[in-house]
Amino acid sequence: MSDGSLDTSFDGDGKVVTALRPHTRGNAMAIQANGKIVVAGETYASDLGYGFALTRYTTRAAHWTRSFGGDGEVRTNIGFYDGATAVAIQGDGKIVATGWGGQYTPESSDFALVRYHAISGNAAPATNRGSAAPAK
Repeated sequence: MSDGSLDTSFDGDGKVVTALRPHTRGNAMAIQANGKIVVAGETYASDLGYGFALTRYTTRAAHWTRSFGGDGEVRTNIGFYDGATAVAIQGDGKIVATGWGGQYTPESSDFALVRYHAISGNAAPATNRGSAAPAK
């Protein structure tokens, strides 16, 4: 259908909500060449602060709990207050997320860039954590 109605082949009702942990939100998404959906944003853990958060879904919205980061979520801390605001998929399948990374507030944060491997369904940082770290 092209009438704007929800696609019920996507999670049965056309929508999915994933509770990763409190204070989590998706800010951007990208589609991999195989149709899988990557969502990037931020998540909070009291001992680590805010960090980049990525999760991936199949074309039917099934959350990949084993093949993406081991538990369906990839979290990367750069400082204490970090978050991804954009995500892209490279031609080789690597996932690149950008946003902010810093110590205590958005105002004291710096530009941050992280690249992840996405080989055989796994995701792990492909670069050192750090503010404005070059993706190798």
